Amino acid sequence: AMLAPWDAPLYIKRVWCVYELYTAVTTTDCELSIVMPSEEQESFRRSLTGSGVARAVWETIKSVQVQKAEASVDEDRKQILTLIQDEGPGFAALNQVVMRQLQVWFADTSAAHIEERLVANDFSPEVQALCVELSSLMGDLGIRDRNLQAVHFLERALQLAGNVPSSSAAAAIRCQLGQRWADLDDVLRAAREFKQAHDSYEALSMGTE
Repeated sequence: AMLAPWDAPLYIKRVWCVYELYTAVTTTDCELSIVMPSEEQESFRRSLTGSGVARAVWETIKSVQVQKAEASVDEDRKQILTLIQDEGPGFAALNQVVMRQLQVWFADTSAAHIEERLVANDFSPEVQALCVELSSLMGDLGIRDRNLQAVHFLERALQLAGNVPSSSAAAAIRCQLGQRWADLDDVLRAAREFKQAHDSYEALSMGTE
């Protein structure tokens, strides 16, 4: 599947493409690759840390509706929609499968970008915000491996937060760590992170840090 532009892919607006993606996801032994053209990859890397960009793309993906998708030939569109309704899973089920697959792809691609930035010791305010935002989005997936993936980059970010004068960045990251550990049913680790986040915020409010 080719996604371009990356922040509002035309792919999910074409009825045949959406149906094709669903078929690939649900077909045994079918290998699916979601890729971006090289110029879109560059744009993705430059833009992802913009304020609210990740959340906006997430919401765009959630808006997938095959029943509103287009086709060059309207008769083809009608036939595909009839097939989905009469012999397939129905619109709602198909939309859910496609949405989830694209969300997982976006989360993984974004996490890889964050890891690159953190490995390069980039802990700019933009990267801090993206760590928190992406962790929240990955938590929405409810997938254990993605929660663990978020824990990994959050803990790496927390190491860099020690070099930041203010503890607000660390506190925000610890809040997300607490939530991810809670989602992973590790109550003790969750409680520890929430407690440290609370202590940091309290100290900041009192002007002691």
